Amino acid sequence: MNPYRLASAAGLIGFIAATSLGGAKRVGYAAPPRTPLSVAVAVGTHPVGVAFNGQNHTFVVAAQGPVTDEQDPTGRSSLAILDARTGRLDAIIPLGSGRHFAAGYYGCSCLAVDPTSDLLYASVTDHGAPALLVIDTRRRSIRATWPYAGPAFPIPDRHVVYASTRDGKDTALLDARTGHTLRIIPVAASAHVYASDQGQVYLGAYDGRIVVLDAATGRRVLSMRPPTGPGGIAPEPVTALAVDAAAHRLVVLYAQDMGAAIGFGLAFDTTTGSAVGVRFNDGAALALDTATHRAVVVALLSSNTSLGPTLIDTIDARAGRLAREEQPESGIHGAATLSVDGIRHRAYVATMRYSVDGEYDTPPTLLYAVDTRTGRVAPGPRLPGGASPTPAAALDEALDVADGRLAVVVPGDGQVHIIETARL
Repeated sequence: MNPYRLASAAGLIGFIAATSLGGAKRVGYAAPPRTPLSVAVAVGTHPVGVAFNGQNHTFVVAAQGPVTDEQDPTGRSSLAILDARTGRLDAIIPLGSGRHFAAGYYGCSCLAVDPTSDLLYASVTDHGAPALLVIDTRRRSIRATWPYAGPAFPIPDRHVVYASTRDGKDTALLDARTGHTLRIIPVAASAHVYASDQGQVYLGAYDGRIVVLDAATGRRVLSMRPPTGPGGIAPEPVTALAVDAAAHRLVVLYAQDMGAAIGFGLAFDTTTGSAVGVRFNDGAALALDTATHRAVVVALLSSNTSLGPTLIDTIDARAGRLAREEQPESGIHGAATLSVDGIRHRAYVATMRYSVDGEYDTPPTLLYAVDTRTGRVAPGPRLPGGASPTPAAALDEALDVADGRLAVVVPGDGQVHIIETARL
């Protein structure tokens, strides 16, 4: 099934309404204003991901295709390095002939940054075969090519990297310095949905299991079985994970079997592996503010036969319950992504709004800021649409927070928009 389900919001625009939903507040509000942006940087015809490198305060953008004829006459896929403070394009690193960024699914990114070094791991296809590129972002060079599929998941304090075998059947534990295989773990990750916590790695599997591993050794510590979904149907793959170490909670989103209406989300106690609270909406994106113990879920609800509302849900991770739900601008939405700023206690949501009855020739990207303490949602800028609608995966993990800056990839328009978070 396609996890990036389209949805239409059911509320009316231009008025405020509040209703009760299982003890949580549900709010509709006016459409986002058209406010100016900080800077838009041209990086390529099809940027597919962006990550923040805290070591050198740069945004690293995966550009599928040419960057500019002057800077990359080969027209191949490249990494663009942008100064996070100014938006200046600092450098371009061509991937080389026959290499393209791998598509992401279920909340994955084709880029993974080691926060303790200048290294970045890029998931690519190398002449048709999956591969991981190890890239030195300071020296602007490709250090190594490893014969594994990504996305990668580095554990810096253990000097290891988790990835997938090329056939996708197993998970590999690699030495981060050499790429040497330390262990093959017989778990097929659902597009490599990982979360880490105090020396443990939580791996979401295609069959809905959550496998807990010792981060350094890959040894299995615990396995959590998925609950039965609505209608007695077991969930399909885990689509997102977020861990709250202090609260001993793991928040999980599940896709649902094709015969059911929707998937769902659930919180688990990480010490016992048991479910906590009640089911809440699943979604296309999940992020967690560990300071407030609140998770934010962008729920794009639909079934095989009808479209439902697009919702921004705030989840109390400790109780495993919906705390607040808000309904964005009406219309058909899809391809949502979000990132949490734990210092300012805000989550930033980006979602595409598709055309309804020819309303848009190209779909705009809408931004929202969520206060993780209260769950209140504030509309932000409306970014221009791309040249044409692109696969939802193009927005996957395409938003990151740094130094009061937000970098957003808009599919199809070839630009990265860097916005001051104070404007949201």
